[in-house]
Amino acid sequence: MLHGVACLLTAVALLTGTCPAFAMGDMEPAGPASRILGRVVDPKSRAGIGSAHVLLDNAATEVTTAADGTFEFSDVRPGRHRLVVMLEGFVASAPVTVTVQEGTVARVELEYGLGVTTEVRGSTADSPAAPPPPALGTAVLTGLQVASAVGGLDDVFRVMQLRPGIASSQDDRNDLLVRGGGAFETAVRMDGFELPSASHFAWPGSAGGGLSLIPSAVIGRASISTSGFSVASGERASALLDVSTRTGASSRVTGRADVSAGGVLGLLEGRLPGRGGSWLVSARRSILEIVFSRGDSRATPSYTDMVANVDVPISDIHRLHVLAVGGSDGLDVDWTTASNKSIRGEQKLALGGVSVRSAWTPRTETSLSVSWSSSEAGLSEVEETTTSFFDHSIEHFLRARAEVQHALLRGVRVLGGVAVKWSSVSYDVQDGAYRNQWNIIVPAVHSIWQDEMTDLAGYADVSWAKGPLEVGLGVRADRSGVTSSWYASPRARIEYRPGSRWRLTGGWGEYRQDIPNLWIGSNVANRLLDPVRCLQFTAGVEGKAWRGAQVTVEGFAKRYNGYPIDPSVPSRVLIGAGADFESPLVGRLVPSGLVHANGLDVSLSQRLPRALTAAVGYSYWDVQEYNLENRWIRADYDIRHQGRLWLVWHGSRPWSASALWRYASGRPYTPYDVKASIKANAGRYDRTQTNAATYAPYHRLDLRVERVFTVKRTAITGFLEVDNVYDRDNIYMYDWSKALKQSQAVLQWGLTPVAGIRIEF
Repeated sequence: MLHGVACLLTAVALLTGTCPAFAMGDMEPAGPASRILGRVVDPKSRAGIGSAHVLLDNAATEVTTAADGTFEFSDVRPGRHRLVVMLEGFVASAPVTVTVQEGTVARVELEYGLGVTTEVRGSTADSPAAPPPPALGTAVLTGLQVASAVGGLDDVFRVMQLRPGIASSQDDRNDLLVRGGGAFETAVRMDGFELPSASHFAWPGSAGGGLSLIPSAVIGRASISTSGFSVASGERASALLDVSTRTGASSRVTGRADVSAGGVLGLLEGRLPGRGGSWLVSARRSILEIVFSRGDSRATPSYTDMVANVDVPISDIHRLHVLAVGGSDGLDVDWTTASNKSIRGEQKLALGGVSVRSAWTPRTETSLSVSWSSSEAGLSEVEETTTSFFDHSIEHFLRARAEVQHALLRGVRVLGGVAVKWSSVSYDVQDGAYRNQWNIIVPAVHSIWQDEMTDLAGYADVSWAKGPLEVGLGVRADRSGVTSSWYASPRARIEYRPGSRWRLTGGWGEYRQDIPNLWIGSNVANRLLDPVRCLQFTAGVEGKAWRGAQVTVEGFAKRYNGYPIDPSVPSRVLIGAGADFESPLVGRLVPSGLVHANGLDVSLSQRLPRALTAAVGYSYWDVQEYNLENRWIRADYDIRHQGRLWLVWHGSRPWSASALWRYASGRPYTPYDVKASIKANAGRYDRTQTNAATYAPYHRLDLRVERVFTVKRTAITGFLEVDNVYDRDNIYMYDWSKALKQSQAVLQWGLTPVAGIRIEF
């Protein structure tokens, strides 16, 4: 049944979409004279902005920021110098003056708000659909890069899936599987506020689902940290996706409209009266109801989402930011001719947040934020007049956070903060008993869980930089409202720059993954489980090997313990859960699972003649899990070899074209026991061969062409994209056929054309 739901949701992702663009400037070799070391940061989230151009003294010299926003000017003469930050498609930053003493290092932090150009929209060329810049553990993209990413389908999650170190689970979903981690191990923040769910048709509490509810039109920048993310971020074990919404137009009211097979989007933005603040609001609605209504049988997935923000300086010191996010999903399936069975599903999400950031002195900043979020999901299956499955959950979260950053001495910065989360949960779940594919009887589930709890956290981080060396130490302490216990998570990092072209990094850290509320809602006894513990080690190198090229290599090792296992499937550690439209219900879990993940991620980007850019990414993963059968086996997403190859042309101003070829070696799977399946007249797995077989390799080619038409202040962008051009029969899974008495392959997307139009005015 649930696999049928997955097939019906395939078209949900067919929205306007497009691979990210960036430009790389060559850095001058380091010299013994005075230097300027700096970092470009987002004023709201304080996250570094990569691939931005920093201009020194009216563009006399220019460098490009690294993925964490850092940059360096070497061999700078003493005196006063003027710095400006620029990123294609956005207005330049306000100039900053820095004074350099002879033979010293001047340090500076530049705020860049990524304000969108408005008065010259029609004459400013869109960024080409180029591959994302390589980086150690971090990818940084603008909304325009997400919108023009080949194979990305206008979904920031799907674009991030193309990064080395991140894998996808299937074509139907946008889950982020980070270095062997689970699909729900990535936290998502918008403007510093954490989203309880970030996708339409999401696995409860997960970042992934069918389609991101964050349209690219509202994204100022999006970054994902796959290693060494800050102690200010908790609750997840693998990654942090940090999204900053765009600052609204700085002058007249402007707008945007998108139309595609997936839906219709409208956006308006403008300037607030008074101190120069701005506002932005967007709304999107699907039109899938038209596509999916057929005769007597009907399947109607639908969704809507809304994002709005207000950003205003309330004084010379304080800046106020307000964010509102809403989303609603519906799934309505009837099989009126084949059987009297129907499925009804809905999901609603809302978030409202207010933050105030204050720059008290050049050395001291504080931030205060409060947010309220609500998530409600329900799914039921009715056969004849009897409800065979029911899942209804309501979650409310009130979060508050206070944070201070202070420069103590030259090269020493301190970050400290406290966070509180109050939760109110209500779960009502029921399912009938059945014999699963491992030939084990799964007891009936009827669970009701209602509770209120408060989580507390405190964290501190100290970074020390001297010359080319930077060291950071941090610790986070969390008190779980579920277990009423404290957990400490220490982390350390080191960075060394032997010159302006190269960077060496290393990291060690302990990360905690809360037990998903849905698993506690399925069986209240699961609240006794401690959070999953994950130790991570990373080491890498990033640099400009030659002119026009940038390369990164990073190795990793992850060690999980205490990962839950459901005794109904004793051979499976639940690290693979949540990356499918399967039933999320579990029984009484035991914390006996171990997972070891090791690997290497490599990327290389090269500018070529004739306005071409090429990039290649490769990952090697080895992910093993230890189960209740006391065996080490391959994990569900032990994808040994992964590769991506981009080729982008952006020579003619109104035209751009891009191609993306991706490859993944076959995932492991458990084959059916043919004799037992025939006897039972239902699929039965061979338990002696758990994850011992391997699917055929996955690969596909996506092509995209885009054209911009300009009429005064209006820019019209049309695109045509064809995914899986050579119609590769990639296997999603094998399903048992009662009629044929054998397994049959269920395929992923075939040749898929996608077209759309974007109007900016």
